[in-house]
Amino acid sequence: MDCSKSMVSLFLAEPKTNLPPKCMICKVALNSSVFERQLSPQDYERYTRIMLSLLWYKDCMKDNEELVHCGFCSYTEIQVKSFGSQFMFCKHKGCKKVSCLVCLHEVPKLAEDYDADEDDEYEENMEKIEKHFKCAELKESKNIFDKAMENGQQVACPVCGLAGMKDDACTHMTCPDCQTVWCYFCGLAESACDKSEDDDDLDETAAAIYRHNTDWEINPQRCPMYLTALQDIDKSWSNDEHECLEKFHRIRSLKYLHQAYEQLGANVFEQLEKQFGIISTCGFTLDDIKDGDLQLIDY
Repeated sequence: MDCSKSMVSLFLAEPKTNLPPKCMICKVALNSSVFERQLSPQDYERYTRIMLSLLWYKDCMKDNEELVHCGFCSYTEIQVKSFGSQFMFCKHKGCKKVSCLVCLHEVPKLAEDYDADEDDEYEENMEKIEKHFKCAELKESKNIFDKAMENGQQVACPVCGLAGMKDDACTHMTCPDCQTVWCYFCGLAESACDKSEDDDDLDETAAAIYRHNTDWEINPQRCPMYLTALQDIDKSWSNDEHECLEKFHRIRSLKYLHQAYEQLGANVFEQLEKQFGIISTCGFTLDDIKDGDLQLIDY
């Protein structure tokens, strides 16, 4: 039972990296009905929403359609992509809320027939709705910012794009989807990595990715096998793996946010901050994004 609970918790916590659900011992993909029997009613609702958004929708969606979610319940529907498609009208009987698909905040409903005495309330609701028109105007710019934040906190497989954050193990990655071997530090597939031709310290049967770590201390094209090894040549890095991982993703996030700033410009960033509070909620200052140190290793 404990194993089953752990398997469910693992999948619900990191669905992208644990799809399809596998046995924790033999790593064989589970029959969906076997896995679903382990779910509580609340977990099953989350599971169906996850599966719909990650897998099932591919079989029923057209190229001009997209999957959208209610921000207040588990309701999901397929909509035709459109610049004017801005609001979600939830049809879940226990919700029925209207929400903005950009900022995800609730949007007030307007009564079809309203009393003249309620003009002030009507005008107030109209002002709130009109604010969301600015959300639509900034939608694509916000997507660029959000993607930069996502790229900073994850590293994607260079072949299939499956992204995630590594644990405290080494920088050698094997994609669970396409089985590509790649380096977490530089993000390159083993086949594209710079590697030593020979290494007497390695067994002949050792994976080629190990040769990517040879002489990393003096070769900027190579990468360390462990993040904690960085302190050997750059004392700004910690000897704690979790602290190193946090610093790595901080620098990576600033790199992508700086690129987004250069692409969008100061004026758009100012509008995004005013409309969505992107700077005050992202964990970085504007000065960090504009002028932060993006160097991973000080050789």
